Amino acid sequence: SRCFPTGTTETVERLELCATPSCSNTTLNATLDYSVRCFFVESEPEATNVWRICGSGESAALCERQRSACELQVDKVDSETFTPHEQTDDSDYYTKIYASYVKRAVGFV
Repeated sequence: SRCFPTGTTETVERLELCATPSCSNTTLNATLDYSVRCFFVESEPEATNVWRICGSGESAALCERQRSACELQVDKVDSETFTPHEQTDDSDYYTKIYASYVKRAVGFV
């Protein structure tokens, strides 16, 4: 069996999103081969103007055109963090201090 990593955060998914111009902009959509679709961001349900850049199956050329057309790009990064059940803020703090000492000591060798 494999052990879980502890004290690390791993990126699970990274999405390129655009907030301006709006996903409802018909001129934008026409110039981008009707590839613009409104994207629902669960953690920000009031953000109804957002669209995904470079969705699944889109060509590299279209992705570049989408990036160029976007005036306000935002990356949505989903991550997971694994920590031991007994870990506290204090134990995490002191573990990081200890790790920095070990790193310095190894650097002198």
